[in-house]
Amino acid sequence: MSNQHKDSWEDWMKTNRNRTQEEWIQDGFSKYGVAAHLPPDPSDAEPMLKLIGRKSWNFLQGGPQETNAPEAVPDYVQYNAFRWLRDSGFSPSTFARSNATLAASQDMTIALLKYANWRNAFSFAEGDKLGVLAFTKKSDLDADFGPPRLMKSWVAVLVDSCVLLFLLAGLWLLALRKRKSLPTPDTR
Repeated sequence: MSNQHKDSWEDWMKTNRNRTQEEWIQDGFSKYGVAAHLPPDPSDAEPMLKLIGRKSWNFLQGGPQETNAPEAVPDYVQYNAFRWLRDSGFSPSTFARSNATLAASQDMTIALLKYANWRNAFSFAEGDKLGVLAFTKKSDLDADFGPPRLMKSWVAVLVDSCVLLFLLAGLWLLALRKRKSLPTPDTR
């Protein structure tokens, strides 16, 4: 929620109670060398993807990172980087087209694949806006957070119709073969 781990949440809450969640998350990014803009800017994409692509530290299972994995990024920071991009209207395909050399690097490819996996895992059902940051535009929610095209009912009807058509064609061919009593090949 706040994109950081504190020893004393009570003290932190007293200090940050009047700030927005987006400001909390922005502060959490700065601890990992990322100066995110609020509201987000297209220039945030590359540093956020770099955060997503780094080795992660599972905070819930591993506890505070400390010296255990100093090069790793806590998984909650990566998830918040994903949310920051998703809710700012980030388009991975547009990014990859306009930054082809960068997108082809191994680290950035890994980051874009992680982003795509999370995007598929955390897509929103209509009306479900849980976890959406305040700067998200309604048009982005409507356009990007609906079900994938393959989940739409017309696709299911089309696929089911094709399956039924091929099944009926196969049965028709079997019936035609039996009716003509085609001789079977001699296997002597």
